[in-house]
Amino acid sequence: MGRFPGAVLGLFLGAAVGIGVIAYLGAGAIYDYRDTVQNLDRLPTVDAIVCLSGGRGRIRVAGDLWHRYFLNAPPASRAGIPILYLSGLGPQAGFSTLETHLRKEVMKDIIARYVIMENESTNTEENALWLRRYQRKNQWKKVLLVTSNYHMRRSKLILEKVLGQDVSVETYSVEQEPLAAHSWRRDLKGIRVTMTEYLKWLLELAR
Repeated sequence: MGRFPGAVLGLFLGAAVGIGVIAYLGAGAIYDYRDTVQNLDRLPTVDAIVCLSGGRGRIRVAGDLWHRYFLNAPPASRAGIPILYLSGLGPQAGFSTLETHLRKEVMKDIIARYVIMENESTNTEENALWLRRYQRKNQWKKVLLVTSNYHMRRSKLILEKVLGQDVSVETYSVEQEPLAAHSWRRDLKGIRVTMTEYLKWLLELAR
């Protein structure tokens, strides 16, 4: 009888080690993704730039993308400028918060009517559910998703499940060291984040 708990513990530890080895060997797959947006001089027409704001640098990159649309739009009408939709900012965030994230030249041109700040969501699934509310309200047909490169495969999968076939999702990834295909194994944070995201992606695929 006394050996049974030990055997169970051994099986549990063995399974945990096995999962860890599999995750370590396969986790690089989350970086094996090619964005739909490759040429910033030929941006697709979209209704909104959707930034999942949990990672460093994402808002700045999304703001730079928005500014390209702004500068390329006809000055007389500014037609075709997408909404900058920032998801998961937290309850304290307001328009002035952008000053700490966006470049000065972007802040000079952006105004409140071009921005939606979603303050309720706390994870990727909630990001998608809140986005669906705004998408339905505004009848968006195509969005440009901006998130970190390690997060893109799972994020796009979740958004496409939640938004359905009526909405097309373009993608543009933000790369940040040490979370990159060539460097994640060199850093403990890179290993932890990459392996965790890989397992989350596998679970989402299986749902």
